[in-house]
Amino acid sequence: EIEGRFYDVGWVVMTMPSTAQTVRIHSVGIEFPKKIVKEAMEMKGGFAENTAGSLIARDLKCDPKDPHKALMRGIASRKELLIQALSAGIGRLAANVDTVGHRS
Repeated sequence: EIEGRFYDVGWVVMTMPSTAQTVRIHSVGIEFPKKIVKEAMEMKGGFAENTAGSLIARDLKCDPKDPHKALMRGIASRKELLIQALSAGIGRLAANVDTVGHRS
């Protein structure tokens, strides 16, 4: 939650075995409707048993594991957002730059 708004991001952590260099990259954050997030949080079982994605799917008739695509009107799926993060991580490893920007 940032300033009363909710964003879904995926984190990718990659380590180059030969150098032990690690990078941490997150995907683009997609804002989830506040009303939906609050509803999931307040349902019996909270986030342990409910997801905002399942409620978005209920309302928008979309895949509960990929509400991103519906919220973005088909521009990008969850998979595509994660591929972008993976690509950025691979680029950082290839450039031999660690998470804080230092060359290894």
